[in-house]
Amino acid sequence: MMRSSDSASLTRIRLRRFRRIKRGYYSFLLLVVAYALTFLLPFVMSNRAIVVRYDGAWYFPAFRSYFHDIFGIGSANVVRAGDVGQTRAGGFRVPADAEALYRDLKRQYVDDAELYRSLSPLARKALLGEPLTEEQQRELANLEQREREETAAEQLAALEQDFSPLARKFASGRRLSPRQREQYEAELQALSADQAAEARESHQLVRQLVKEYPLARRLVSGRQLSDEQQAELRELLAGAPTMLERAREKQLSPKSLENFVLMPFFEYSPYEKIEGLGHAPAPPQWPHVMGTDAAHRDILIRMVYAFRMSITLALIVVGTAYTFGTLTGALLGYFGRWVDIVGLRLVEIWGAIPFLYTVMILGQIFGKNFFLLCGILAAFGWMGITYFIRGEFYREKSRDYVAAAVATGESEWAIIIKHILPNALTPIITYAPFAMVAAITSLVALDYLGFGLPASEPSWGQLLRQGKDSGLDDWHLIVFPLTAMFLTLQLIVFIGEAVREAFDPKVFNRLR
Repeated sequence: MMRSSDSASLTRIRLRRFRRIKRGYYSFLLLVVAYALTFLLPFVMSNRAIVVRYDGAWYFPAFRSYFHDIFGIGSANVVRAGDVGQTRAGGFRVPADAEALYRDLKRQYVDDAELYRSLSPLARKALLGEPLTEEQQRELANLEQREREETAAEQLAALEQDFSPLARKFASGRRLSPRQREQYEAELQALSADQAAEARESHQLVRQLVKEYPLARRLVSGRQLSDEQQAELRELLAGAPTMLERAREKQLSPKSLENFVLMPFFEYSPYEKIEGLGHAPAPPQWPHVMGTDAAHRDILIRMVYAFRMSITLALIVVGTAYTFGTLTGALLGYFGRWVDIVGLRLVEIWGAIPFLYTVMILGQIFGKNFFLLCGILAAFGWMGITYFIRGEFYREKSRDYVAAAVATGESEWAIIIKHILPNALTPIITYAPFAMVAAITSLVALDYLGFGLPASEPSWGQLLRQGKDSGLDDWHLIVFPLTAMFLTLQLIVFIGEAVREAFDPKVFNRLR
């Protein structure tokens, strides 16, 4: 019987041989590190904040959900779009359990801090409820009146600026077609970065004023206003809240300077539709360096999440299929006779079931989901390893160490698990990487055909299908997913070749 020390020594020799095959060894390290890092994606690629500090308290949205009203006045304006309902009167209501959109909440806190810093010392005293003398009250009133006049003049100048036809259409609140949106974005990109940012901000301001004041819409549309209408519009603009009034409405205080939101480096989730990029799919542009897909979702983020999902699926499928296949092959090979004959016939019958039809039928009955797909792939992936393990057990059970184990009174189950199986693991170890390649390829193929994961889930196959549907015009939908798939499968193949060479039984003497 092979001693445990001999088996451990042989394993160490094989592992040393694997480490000497640099290409496979470094591919293994790279793949393991890359996969391990994907579990940190909520801290790198997500629209959920890592940390929020508000009113002296700390919150960790990366680990749990918080209601939007926890984060202060105005947080109802930055809830996720899917959480906002519509009232019967046509307005919008925000459910109490809606979650904040942390990317916008971050901008709100920055704006609140800037607003507080912009207040004059007198305005800060008034905001904090400190008593003011009559002279200070008059001075504060004069400051607010001057602010209203300056704000009205700036807004009126924004309304009277020269617009291009597309900018005028956008600023006047009308909807741009996808082609017009592309042309409008091209006009902005032709400017310098500062000019483009200033123009975008100005157009958004005008769009907001047009929504609030009908006279502003008339002016932006190119129609002349009478003197009375000009005066009326100026009076309306001058009636806008001052900085002090806005600060009071938001209930700002010195603590507002301490509020902040720490976001991941990429502030988008793989499921989030990104607005303001024109026609979908959008080409590569900062910060979406690989562009967006047909649903305006960031391709880089979806590709990274798809990598994690692909490796996870492959590990689950191969682990499940090889466990069941190894057990089945061990029983067939060890007991032989009628167990082997009946078992092989059942395996052949199961192998005759059409795989694609099964996926289609079960997907229609139970709906597409990750674990159903794992189960189907595992259910059709265990037969190959069964034949290999069956052959190994047929060969190993005739060895002297098995006869010695039987003579010592070992149970059949103990002989299978403790004695034969450790010497029959070579096919499992050497074929597992290639089984992972097959599982990932099957996932990509099923997603490409529309029978894999739900459309909302990140997948390389879905991106490839979108690229094909676009007539190959959107090259980034094909090049980037194919590159990611090629690199991942190549690393796994390198690992498989190194493992096969390191565990090659011809290199080692076998016990007879």
